[in-house]
Amino acid sequence: MCVPLFLLSALLACPLVSAFNKTVGFKKEDCEEYRLLMYNAGDVYNIIWDGEEYPKFCSLRFKMVSADSYELCAKVTEFRLECSDFKLKFYWGVSMNLKIYDCYSSLPIKYCNEDLLFMSLEPYYYNIRHSNSNLRITVTANLLSKYGEEDSSNGGVIAGVIGSIFIVCLVCFVCILVNKRKAASESIMQGTRQQDNDDVITMPQFNGNEWRQQNPEQRNLMQHTGIRDANQVTYNQYYQGPESYPGARPTTVSEVEPSASPIVSDISAPPPLYESVISKGMEYEKS
Repeated sequence: MCVPLFLLSALLACPLVSAFNKTVGFKKEDCEEYRLLMYNAGDVYNIIWDGEEYPKFCSLRFKMVSADSYELCAKVTEFRLECSDFKLKFYWGVSMNLKIYDCYSSLPIKYCNEDLLFMSLEPYYYNIRHSNSNLRITVTANLLSKYGEEDSSNGGVIAGVIGSIFIVCLVCFVCILVNKRKAASESIMQGTRQQDNDDVITMPQFNGNEWRQQNPEQRNLMQHTGIRDANQVTYNQYYQGPESYPGARPTTVSEVEPSASPIVSDISAPPPLYESVISKGMEYEKS
C-alpha cells in the first residue's frame, strides 16, 4: 500500500512533461490554426509539402508557450521549388526579419527566432496551382535560459555597476573632505606661526632684573609701549591701556611737572605731650 502512495506522490510532485512529434503541411486545417503551440525542448513539428495546391493566405505560425526563454528554429532538410513562381518565406509578426528562398537557393537553410516563427509560400493569394516542388522542414525548440536566470544575472550586473559607482563616489568624497581638512589645518598653523613671529618681533625686550622690580602697572606700560627704561614710565590715571582709544600712550617723567614732595609721617613715634602742643600753639599766635 505504501509503494503505490509513494509513486503517486512522486508523480504529483514531479509531473511528467510529454513531448510530441507532429506532422503538418500547407493545408487548410493547419493554415487555419491560429498558433501551432510548442511547450518544451522535446516538441517537434515536421512540415511536408509535395507541390499540392494550397489555400490562399496560407501560413504556418509556431509559438513557444513557456515561462522559460526558447528559440524556435526551422531547418530545411529537403528543398526543391519549381521556377520561377514558387518561393519559401520565413518571418515572424508582420513580416519581421523576413527571409525569402526561391528555386535558385540551396541547402543548408535554417531560420531561427525567439518564441515566434512563421512560414508561408509564394504565390500567397493568386495563381496558386499544383507544382513539381518538394519541401521537408523540421521545427524544434532550443532552451536559452530558465525563468529567473536571466533576470538574476542582469540584476547582479546592475547591482555590481551601482555598487561600483557608489564606492567610487564615496572614495572621492572622502578624499575631498580629507584634503579640505588638511588645507584648513595648514592655514590655521601658518596663521599661528605668523602671529607668533609678529609677537616676537614687536615684543619689547627687558632686562630680567629690571622687569621683576617693576610693579604690575609699570610692566604693563613697558610691554605695550616698548620703553626699556623703567624710570621713564610713570602711572597716568587717564591711561586705560592700548585698546582704550586711538593714540593712547603712557606719560613719562619728562612730560609731567614736578609734584610736591609727599608728606611723611612717622606713625611709630609716641604722641606729643600736652604741654608741647600748648607751647607750640602759643608760639604760633605770637608769630
